Amino acid sequence: MPPKNPRWAEPELILALDLYLRSGLLDDKDEAVVDLSRVLKELTIHPDRPDAERFRNENGVALKLANFAAIDPNHKGKGMTSYGKLDAEVWARFASDEDSLATAAAAIRAGHEAPANDPADPTGPIIDEIEVEAQHVEEFQVTIPGKETVGRRREQSLVLAYREHLESLGHKISRHRYQPPSAGAPLVCDLVDESAEVLYEAKGDVRRTSVRMAIGQLLDYRRFEPPTMDIAVLLPRRPADDLISLVGSVPATTVWRTQDGFKST
Repeated sequence: MPPKNPRWAEPELILALDLYLRSGLLDDKDEAVVDLSRVLKELTIHPDRPDAERFRNENGVALKLANFAAIDPNHKGKGMTSYGKLDAEVWARFASDEDSLATAAAAIRAGHEAPANDPADPTGPIIDEIEVEAQHVEEFQVTIPGKETVGRRREQSLVLAYREHLESLGHKISRHRYQPPSAGAPLVCDLVDESAEVLYEAKGDVRRTSVRMAIGQLLDYRRFEPPTMDIAVLLPRRPADDLISLVGSVPATTVWRTQDGFKST
């Protein structure tokens, strides 16, 4: 019998699970499997590799994805049911929190230790007040190449213009940064009117997908705010009546830019 290589360690399983949840089952010829095999071989977790030729090769990576398929309740089929206890533990920790999983996988690929994933942290979210100039743009979903950069510039310009408008009325303006216990990167809203207690999320266009994303982000942020905090979507121009109705059903306010300044519902 050939000598056996060491069992998969937790960082290796994190990388494999990240690939599985993004791409599902893949064969050993898939480029993503080949790439992960290369990354695993470059890790220094297991300096002793009795069977170096087979150590974390493409076939082994594909089999590990099949192990996770056996645990996945959404997979049609049995997968490779001979998975280990640590496979199941990593699934239980990360399968329901793909943001933390992606953060951990990125850290491992960069040669750093994976951050702890503790969704049961009793301290609750941390909320910081930061300057509006400290720009932070969260995920911006686009389908047209180059539109992401344009959208971010428009969004930033809109936020700064509305901040100037509110400050001209004597309002105190800031931004809030949230760090939920189970999140990887912090969440940052676009604008907070501290005087009127309104939380704003801005978008650089008035597409339905953008408005729906803004609503989702606002609902995520408002969980950490006092119950008196209202929410509003800030847009570069008046959206269609149906989208105004959608925002109002939350309930939330729609604010848009005009030639004379800003209007709202």
